[in-house]
Amino acid sequence: MSRRARGRAGGRSRSRRPADGRLDARRAALWFAAASLTAGGLGAWALISSSGSAGQVGEPVPIMADLGEAPAGAGPTAYNSVPPTSGPHASWTLPEWGVYNAFIPPEVQVHHLAHGEVIVHYRPDAADPADVERLRRIVREIGRGVLMHPNPEIDHPIVLTAWGRILRLEALEEPLVRRFIDQYRTLLPQH
Repeated sequence: MSRRARGRAGGRSRSRRPADGRLDARRAALWFAAASLTAGGLGAWALISSSGSAGQVGEPVPIMADLGEAPAGAGPTAYNSVPPTSGPHASWTLPEWGVYNAFIPPEVQVHHLAHGEVIVHYRPDAADPADVERLRRIVREIGRGVLMHPNPEIDHPIVLTAWGRILRLEALEEPLVRRFIDQYRTLLPQH
């Protein structure tokens, strides 16, 4: 006796289709609805994670209105975040991207950020030396458009800044650091 015949004779059939081979309308409608919701949900998730705030790393910081050059001799500028993510800037930049062993003044930091660069800050008295060494390796590996320097003014061991964006870390989270750099390093001409 064939499987089909056994199925009709009272045993369970493995097929989900009726004996004539067609899906019933209700089952087909349920499959269509489930597939549509799944595809729509995945599409919406992809849209949010790629362009919405759900997929962005770090916190937004309001862009300061004064984007011009900081007046020479005017003294320290009051920025709306420490370290700054926008605002008045120096008329010059550092000659190269990469790792610096000295503090970079805020006005110079902002000039680099205005060009779409990312700055990695670490607090020398708080950051784990192994984390600092790994950060150096990451910055050297990426190279273009990333600066790193010691910054005793920050309130976390590691902070990353980009134009209008900040990421504060208690310890190195390498995937997050790389994602921040990938998202915000744009290398644009000055704003």
